[in-house]
Amino acid sequence: MTLKYIHGKHIFHRDIKLDNLLIQFCNGGIRVKLCDFGCSKSVTPYTIAAETRVGTEVYMAPEMEDNEIGSHFTIDTWSLGVMIYYLCAKKVNLTSVSSERKRSRKTP
Repeated sequence: MTLKYIHGKHIFHRDIKLDNLLIQFCNGGIRVKLCDFGCSKSVTPYTIAAETRVGTEVYMAPEMEDNEIGSHFTIDTWSLGVMIYYLCAKKVNLTSVSSERKRSRKTP
């Protein structure tokens, strides 16, 4: 819900990770809030993407690692997926993705 809300306001966070979640227990339920918008980017119809590489590397989408110009809201979705994977598997195993991408760039 939070990503849908901020993306609807034309903002993308660019540093979604467990450290940037606040968890509140209230009325027998749990409320999760996203914090630390220091790396966030507000976009307009004229600036629909970010052009700088920011965020925490292990949660970073492949297009950010490749320094692709024009990163978009999908980078937040990638980071959310990494976070969910970590919560389920208790590990982050994306080094193979990173290594494979670097290897494929060296191969003609």
